[in-house]
Amino acid sequence: GTFSASSSSASGLGIQRARAGEESTFIIQSKDEGGNSKVEDEALFDVHLVLVERSITPLSLDFSDDEVVVTGSQEFVGDGQYLVEYTCFVSGEYVLHVRASGEEDITGSPFRVTVDPADMSASQSLVEGQGIQSAMAGEIAEVRVYGRDEYGNFVRHAVETIEMTLTLNSRHQSDWETNELNDPVGSQVAKQLAQDSGGGVFILDFIPKFSGEYDLDLTTFSPGGLKGSYYSSPDLLPDYLILTSLDKEVEKYWEDDPINIGKLIG
Repeated sequence: GTFSASSSSASGLGIQRARAGEESTFIIQSKDEGGNSKVEDEALFDVHLVLVERSITPLSLDFSDDEVVVTGSQEFVGDGQYLVEYTCFVSGEYVLHVRASGEEDITGSPFRVTVDPADMSASQSLVEGQGIQSAMAGEIAEVRVYGRDEYGNFVRHAVETIEMTLTLNSRHQSDWETNELNDPVGSQVAKQLAQDSGGGVFILDFIPKFSGEYDLDLTTFSPGGLKGSYYSSPDLLPDYLILTSLDKEVEKYWEDDPINIGKLIG
């Protein structure tokens, strides 16, 4: 029969969720007015996503007012099915439209898609706080690191650890005794570690012991682990993906995860 947009549908993780910088997919099932699958490649679809809300940011930053639109590609794979692929680089909430050539939406369209940030990137993360410019000896100096991915999206959670090294490089000679053994320059090194305190924010406040000129170095490292994807079905299809995580231990005790245990057994 004749192709019908209202009888056609879409399925797959890509109509619900995606990750910045990673290719996302879903399937369009084209059908005729009687609900029968089309066996030939005779439909043409317009697939595009429009960003309607950026991810929440911990800092007040100015973003371009340009509309963010992502277009999907499609390939006929047989039995009336089309494989759609797209890649978003800006995290946030999108509206996904799947329309037939006649500008008619298929069943369920438009869809709401959440695009999550990618992993934290040290080079793209931001360092803020008065402590990166000046401080008073004996007083707390504030330093904050805001994790961002390689596309500039603020991350919601980071597994990395940040090490801060504070080294005293110079101070006025009148500030220390004439005995060179008492000169703290070069020997006064302070180190501290910080993990994500929530929302991809690292707190690295410090209290300098001496006045003078310091070098402040920040480095990141990952604790390592096994990255795994967890599904609610042995079919391992995108529709059944529950979460992807980096685990320090191979064993996973789902009774300790009340949010996802219901999805696994539901």
